[in-house]
Amino acid sequence: MDVRAVSGALGAEIRGVDLESLDQGGVRTLCDLVHEHLVVFLPDQQLTIAGHHRLGQALGEIVENSYTPGADESYPGVTVHRSEDGYVADVWHSDGQPRPAPVKYTVFKMITAPSRGGDTMWINQYRVYERLSPPLRELLDGLTALQRSLVNPNEQSTHPAVLTHPETGRKVLYVSKAHTVRFLELTLGESRALIEYLVDVAMQPEYVCRYRWAPGAVGIWDNLATVHYGVNDFDEPRVFHRVMVQGPVLPARATRWADFEDARPRTMVRKDGTAGVVGQMTEKLWADDR
Repeated sequence: MDVRAVSGALGAEIRGVDLESLDQGGVRTLCDLVHEHLVVFLPDQQLTIAGHHRLGQALGEIVENSYTPGADESYPGVTVHRSEDGYVADVWHSDGQPRPAPVKYTVFKMITAPSRGGDTMWINQYRVYERLSPPLRELLDGLTALQRSLVNPNEQSTHPAVLTHPETGRKVLYVSKAHTVRFLELTLGESRALIEYLVDVAMQPEYVCRYRWAPGAVGIWDNLATVHYGVNDFDEPRVFHRVMVQGPVLPARATRWADFEDARPRTMVRKDGTAGVVGQMTEKLWADDR
């Protein structure tokens, strides 16, 4: 096994491994490398759909995704993603972040790559947190983040803004541009300013790695320790298969402070006698404007 880092912040390319025939010891080693490097890339893999499904099962419970078509109905959870005209998830996000139990690992195999463009980037969220000032880290340790899906606004949950990673025990910033709507203990204005600052800090090049895909390349990453971004700079077919692996149920909130007043739903009665919730429109307008 040959392991070589692809950037100073995170990411490693691994050669000398056949994912189609990986045994239990190999899976454990692969998990250790994912936790060490946060995202690993294995070029030139002959990974079948059955092998992709088998690898996902070896890593944990596969998440079945109702939003995306399956690659083969015999292997639920292996989804196929086609972009003919440059459409990708071009916003910093973590897979499954708005769920009570988010995605732990994503296993991605490139089937058809454009001749140029279509790269993916990742951010090391450990390093972002660790390089913040001690007072700001102390504040974030006590905050609860409301996470909401961009695809289904009814899918949302709350998690501590700073997680203790269940596998490594390290503290990691669990905030993303795509999904983090606000911090419950702060006002909307304070939340917006802090989220924008954290997103801006995280995008500094020293926290990022970028990978150029080729057909047959497989990437596996830790969704609790990274956020990623698909670069929308291509106009040729881009097709990949994906498996997402279920993570544990995370704590629902931090415990240091109670919710700030304007973070709690408050009802009002209209002239026609119906009830509404004060603050929802403000929050929706801000969320839509992110």
